Amino acid sequence: EEFEIKHIQVIQMEETERTKQIKQMKYEKETKQLQQLTDQMKINPTKEMKQVEEWSFSLFDSVLFDSNVCYWNTNTSTFDERILNKKQIVILIETDNGIKFGGYVEKQIDKVNEMIEDENTFLFTFKNNQPKKFDIIDKSKGFKLYLESESELFSFGDGDIKVYKLDVDNYYCYWL
Repeated sequence: EEFEIKHIQVIQMEETERTKQIKQMKYEKETKQLQQLTDQMKINPTKEMKQVEEWSFSLFDSVLFDSNVCYWNTNTSTFDERILNKKQIVILIETDNGIKFGGYVEKQIDKVNEMIEDENTFLFTFKNNQPKKFDIIDKSKGFKLYLESESELFSFGDGDIKVYKLDVDNYYCYWL
C-alpha cells in the first residue's frame, strides 16, 4: 500500500543523566581492563608484537581496544572512540582456528567513514607461524573507520581486510 507523505519531523532526543552514567561506567570498566592488558603485554610481549615493532619502526605503547573486553556491536561499539585521533596503531586479528593477521596504520585516524591515505600502511599475517608483511598497493585506500551505527567496524586497503561488528549476522572478516 502506498501513502502520500504529508509531513516529516526529525527530533533529537537528549540522553538522560542515568544513561550517561551507565555508558561512562562501562567505558571506565573497559579502560581499567585495557590497562591491565597493557601492563601484561609490556611485561611479556608476544612474538607477533615484536615482529610488528620491527616492521613499523615503532614500539608497543598500550592496548586501545580488545574484543574480549570492549563493546563492538552496532550502535554500542566503543571501537571508534577508542582509536579516533590515534596514530601508529596495529590491529591484530585472530580467527577461531588460530590464524593471526592484521594491519598497521601510521597516520592519525582523524575521520570516520572516509578512507585515510597512508603511504606507510601495511598488512601482515602470521599464518603457520611464518610472518609475512604486505604493502597496500593503492596508498589512497589505507584505512577506513566506520561509524558506530554501521555494520562494518573497519577496513584496510580496497577491502583487503574488512571486519564487521559482532551483532551482524554471522559476523566475519574478509582477508584477501
